[in-house]
Amino acid sequence: MTSLPSAKPSTGSHVVRHEAAPRSRSGLRGAVERDAGRDAVSPTEAWAVAGLPVLGALALLAAFAVHRTSMYWVLREDHPVEWTQFSLCAIASLVAAATALRCAARREYGTAVLLLLVAVTCFGLAGEEISWAQRVFNLAEPAELATVNKQAELNLHNTDVDGIAFDDLFKIFSFLMGAGGVTLALLARGPRPVLGGRFWWQVAPPLFTIPGFLAMALYRPFMLVVPAELNAPVTAFQEWVEFSLYLSLVATLICVYRRSTDGRSQLDVDARRWVLTSGDGGSSLPFLAAVVLPVALVTVAFATLTVHFGIVPGNVVQP
Repeated sequence: MTSLPSAKPSTGSHVVRHEAAPRSRSGLRGAVERDAGRDAVSPTEAWAVAGLPVLGALALLAAFAVHRTSMYWVLREDHPVEWTQFSLCAIASLVAAATALRCAARREYGTAVLLLLVAVTCFGLAGEEISWAQRVFNLAEPAELATVNKQAELNLHNTDVDGIAFDDLFKIFSFLMGAGGVTLALLARGPRPVLGGRFWWQVAPPLFTIPGFLAMALYRPFMLVVPAELNAPVTAFQEWVEFSLYLSLVATLICVYRRSTDGRSQLDVDARRWVLTSGDGGSSLPFLAAVVLPVALVTVAFATLTVHFGIVPGNVVQP
């Protein structure tokens, strides 16, 4: 690989040209794995993130056909899938905030502001998923909220104010997240990228996250035409679709965190793409361990407290 002195890379980066590209898989699988490699993500990791939304959906479909009570149990509020959603949103918030600080230190203020907004949004989603720990700490719903909340919960997404249903706004927002993730991944990292430059490389989701984003992008329009007899199971299935969305979001933010490392990105001139230098795959592991472990402990503690109080949605003890 030889340097091109005429190119003008950004700070902390260099430009390279591959003289002899190694042999790789062709087709869709090869494209996904090559794109993952640009973020130092192994094929196993990439296909785990890409495949989990699909495999989980198939497992839930099988459970519905064989023993549908088990499917509803898994997807119920304050049950495994929702607590995992809380964990993913909390992790996403912390990773986005840490990456925003990195970008601000590099004077990449546009990227830093975007990531700060993502961090705040994910924090809000984490709180909304568990009704801001209402059932964890046995909190009473404020009287002002009780009159507008459909489920007597301490959250905003179940409220109707002046004819505005916040749940509908959330549905639109989640659809835009899913559709936006798919679109940005294809335009910036697809076989024929349209969006070039370091900014788009830094913020675009990798291709292996598309299934999770696509699940939400397809689910919302499907809900508009679902037959009445399928409304209950399809509505319950929303919990898995949200899990898939948050999984792809976390995977994207982990890659963005890795890309923000000073001096470890380079421009592949032949492919016209930014990539991480080799050997950086484990650079974020200590940081991720420091984020994931506390979040996991908090999640388990919160879930245990909810079970301890014996609280289910709608029966929070009022003072």
